[in-house]
Amino acid sequence: MLYRNRPNGPDPVRASKNRLQLHTMIVFLFLLGGVFGALLGSAIGFLTVLPAAAILFLLSSFPTCADLRSGAFARAPS
Repeated sequence: MLYRNRPNGPDPVRASKNRLQLHTMIVFLFLLGGVFGALLGSAIGFLTVLPAAAILFLLSSFPTCADLRSGAFARAPS
């Protein structure tokens, strides 16, 4: 969207608005989760937030272990 293609350059670069919207939403929600987590942790106490953090860690460990077993991190991107 903000990239200017060269006048006589090869294939022009085109923005994918769907991907840009998705990535913006992911970054925004990550930031929002961090802010709410910090506010909630200070409001109700650190030890109260630990069970939610443990559940999120557990949920994220399954796809991470699957990627490690399949060697997805070892392969070069194609």
